[in-house]
Amino acid sequence: MQQRVLGVGYSLRSDDDYDFKKLTDALAEAERLRPDFIELPLFSLDVIAGAAVLPARMRLLKSITADRPFRYTVHGPLAVNLMDAPERLPQHMAVLKAALDAAAELGAVHYIHHGGLVEAARAPQMDALYAQQRDALAEVAPIAAAAGLVITVENLFTYDMARTTALPSRLAAEIAAIGHPNIRACLDFSHGFINSTLHGADFGAEAAALSPLAKHLHIHDSFGRLTAAPTYSRAERVAYGYGDLHLPIGLGAIPWRELMTGLSFPDGLVLNLELAPPYWSELPACMAALREMEETLRARNA
Repeated sequence: MQQRVLGVGYSLRSDDDYDFKKLTDALAEAERLRPDFIELPLFSLDVIAGAAVLPARMRLLKSITADRPFRYTVHGPLAVNLMDAPERLPQHMAVLKAALDAAAELGAVHYIHHGGLVEAARAPQMDALYAQQRDALAEVAPIAAAAGLVITVENLFTYDMARTTALPSRLAAEIAAIGHPNIRACLDFSHGFINSTLHGADFGAEAAALSPLAKHLHIHDSFGRLTAAPTYSRAERVAYGYGDLHLPIGLGAIPWRELMTGLSFPDGLVLNLELAPPYWSELPACMAALREMEETLRARNA
């Protein structure tokens, strides 16, 4: 029987790193920390141009990532929005398919895809745009299946109603309606916390609605607060608890123990830390906290 938890990992960033030197150093660090997975940031790796994978760049990236003592998940391009205006959908789909090809070449097990965002002016088209997203994901599901990938759709958030995105419960309904085993969820706890605050929803109930479909977890802390006053630095945002802070586990207000003991998750789960760069010194402690969460979930499944 497949284990409920595949393992734990963390996300890397590779901004301004065209020669992959930072990535190479980060992978060497990961070998010392021994995660089960590393989440590669396809959105900043410069291996896709004009919606096509660049063969030479992919060969270089594969040479750097090969023969490491961990497996990979891949976070796709952030700009792909399957609920965008219909005239822009073909371009989004072309980039998504190229990104899936790249993830397959890298041997990833999960591909993280952002759920759709809708501008307020398009709110009257909301049902049609949800249908558009379902159809688009159903189209790429066989591609993912053939590559051994699970596309995990991540719940997002907005700070106001100028744009909107699905609450975790609505995302769960959309994934269930697609009904394909290679389209599942990435439950981002901080995103769900903030979006629940905006919409006056119960965060615990929202997380419980999505968790049975969530094969991938994005774990980082926050206070679930909307920005309500001007701040002038990262430290001030933390002082006020505003926004999606990507804090170390335990520094915010997310009830991790309650969630890990109370929520139901599917088999094949990956717990992935998304830590903001200023807190990188806390990575070993956060990895230890992830291992504790993993053990809690494994004990529940024993």
